[in-house]
Amino acid sequence: MSKPYRIGVLGLGGVGGYLGGLLARKYSADAEVEIVFIARGQTKENIENCGLIVSSIDQEFTVNPTLVSDQSTEIGTLDLLLVAVKSFSLQSALTPYLGNLGDGSVVITLQNSVKQTELVAPLLPSGVDHLPGCVYIISNVKEPGFIVRQQSPEKVFFGPVDGNTDPYRQSLEVMLAAGIDAHLVDNVDVVNWNKFMFISSVATATSYFNKTIKEVLGNANSKDFLLRLVAEVRAVALAQGLAVDLEIADKVLTVTSKLGDEAKSSMQLDIEKGLQSEVEDLTHSVIQLGQMSSTSTEAYNEAYQGILSRIQ
Repeated sequence: MSKPYRIGVLGLGGVGGYLGGLLARKYSADAEVEIVFIARGQTKENIENCGLIVSSIDQEFTVNPTLVSDQSTEIGTLDLLLVAVKSFSLQSALTPYLGNLGDGSVVITLQNSVKQTELVAPLLPSGVDHLPGCVYIISNVKEPGFIVRQQSPEKVFFGPVDGNTDPYRQSLEVMLAAGIDAHLVDNVDVVNWNKFMFISSVATATSYFNKTIKEVLGNANSKDFLLRLVAEVRAVALAQGLAVDLEIADKVLTVTSKLGDEAKSSMQLDIEKGLQSEVEDLTHSVIQLGQMSSTSTEAYNEAYQGILSRIQ
């Protein structure tokens, strides 16, 4: 009997918890696939005692992985590792589990960052492949081990930076079979930048003005500022030589106009709670890349300084 294909999920928040829940629901009784949740503290305890609870739009289910642990020695070698932690935790969260990656292992990172390769590639052992990616899912943690998916759609994109997708079909197939709307793409940098332009501009605007998305759109000055942010981050992306979405401003307005009255960006919520936020990855990184390409980021500079004045 061949050894099972082993999938680890690191970061059981809104994104990782939901994707991990779908994987565990599909494969919990499958001898050919093992699901490992890498969790600690209250999340680990709750999953061990009650399973991982996922409340989706039209259903609620509870799953138990093959193993839930934070101990590298217990986890063993993984064929596929999904990393869904916040961007500022990417390196520190991944480092303890580098020993669980062997020749042929695949690491898929799913962050709101265009620096995933820069952060991860230097860490990985020889023979381990890294596929950066992004997720379109609105979900959150109700309490540790209890994930609530709020609305459609859900999509996961990932792929190699060299564009050669052929070696990674198995990673795609195991996700598709679990009901994950996954896409293995040959232009992952463009895909990630399209997501980043949206997330970066909206998170920066809402955090700077400390207003809901609806409030930002409802005020002429703040709406204009948001559109300036969109134009700047798009210019920075184009300066990288990427064929990104030129209609991103229209899409930002279309999507955000459909959100609820109380909707806020994740970065804004973290700042309000006094937690570490993604301001360096979502806001300051645009300024840094703009400086490298001599691209103006005047609005981003103003917003970054304003946000820093609130959190320092």
